[in-house]
Amino acid sequence: MTEPTHEPTLGRLPAFDVHDDDQLLAALGAVLDEAEPIPSHLHAYASALFELGGLDAELAELTFDSLIDDAPVLVRASEQPRVIVYTGAMLSIEIEITAEALLGQLAPPGPASVTLQTPTASTAVDADPQGSFRLPLPSTAVRLLVERDDDRLVTPWFHA
Repeated sequence: MTEPTHEPTLGRLPAFDVHDDDQLLAALGAVLDEAEPIPSHLHAYASALFELGGLDAELAELTFDSLIDDAPVLVRASEQPRVIVYTGAMLSIEIEITAEALLGQLAPPGPASVTLQTPTASTAVDADPQGSFRLPLPSTAVRLLVERDDDRLVTPWFHA
């Protein structure tokens, strides 16, 4: 009985020397030329991975989300802003999401740089001495990077 071979097929690619880097890159390029284009939303998210910039920051933990943790109330949900709290070892971020903006409060209070990051852009503001800040409401996934003195805290990605 003959055992089947499991050699990969290269489709319509011409024969090439796998030990020749230039020929190998040309063959790979030919394969990529025939591939379907990457959807724009996936390209945006992949680009954001290369612009993390906060890898040395502490990842904040979600400790409260009013969409999950609040008991049902008799008021329509659209009338109540969403509240999210992220907590790190030295800093907490309370975010109120209104129809127009992200309103934030840092604890402990104090000035800091707060950057709202989306997959395609970022907006930085300074928190005031009381730790308050306001950012525009995006329509895509976001995360916040807070920098105060030597502390850097970044939230996970979330949808406002």
